[in-house]
Amino acid sequence: MRYDWNRPLPGDSGESAWYGEIDRRFFEAAVLPPSPDPFGALLRRQLVAGKSVLEVGVGMGSHAQILAGGAGGFVGIDLSWPAVAGTRRRLELAGERGHVVQMDAERLAFPNGAFDVVWSWGVIHHSANTRRALEEIRRVLKPGGCALVMVYHRAFVPWFVYTGLIRGVLLGGLWRRRGIHGLVQEFTDGAVARYYTAKEWRKEIEGLFQAESLAIYGNRGEILPLPAGRLKDALTRSIPESLMRFWLTACRQGTLLFSALRPVDTESPELCADHLAEAASAP
Repeated sequence: MRYDWNRPLPGDSGESAWYGEIDRRFFEAAVLPPSPDPFGALLRRQLVAGKSVLEVGVGMGSHAQILAGGAGGFVGIDLSWPAVAGTRRRLELAGERGHVVQMDAERLAFPNGAFDVVWSWGVIHHSANTRRALEEIRRVLKPGGCALVMVYHRAFVPWFVYTGLIRGVLLGGLWRRRGIHGLVQEFTDGAVARYYTAKEWRKEIEGLFQAESLAIYGNRGEILPLPAGRLKDALTRSIPESLMRFWLTACRQGTLLFSALRPVDTESPELCADHLAEAASAP
């Protein structure tokens, strides 16, 4: 997850400036509630302070560095070895302590109740068995623990208008891929990606987690159905941030479904339930 699909990354890989450019592209792309810190409205330091934290899917370590800097203990996993090696190098350069290992989210090699908090941003919808990954996340959470998870959201306008009508009907994609789902995979990261409505996501977590709250966010590139390039960049920059948040979050047309989850059998979710509800429902 180097975010270099359209433009190569400058500098040498594995160096501080290289990671800095990855972070700039990643953090600037997401349209989230205002915060002085990257992802600060959702990934709050007080949430993980002194806690044992697991990140499922580290990518190139943008979130791992934040988590490792604030947690009592940090472990990150990824199915991809380049992601593991890249995140280890990033933490080393940043002087942060953490343990990063190659592992399948469907088969976590940790004991029951090993972590206070699990964070996963845009990962388990790529799993062969998302439900199995959720079961494993539930298993390794401590009683009263919590999970912050983002999966892709199937919003009406991006799915049916941008993809179905424009890419599918007008540009002929539906005949080539025989359906919107197959067409979406052409421009979605990962070998395969599932998209959920809020109702479908609640069904997916049923019996494992209770959603303290759900919120819809999105990326700047989702605002305009134009090919990536200078024209789209210029037009997107002209749109006020408040208008982007209104469309993506208030109108629920973003493709990022963020959920704050607690285990269903937790009688006293005092660890972070109130904080999660506040973070996930931030305007």
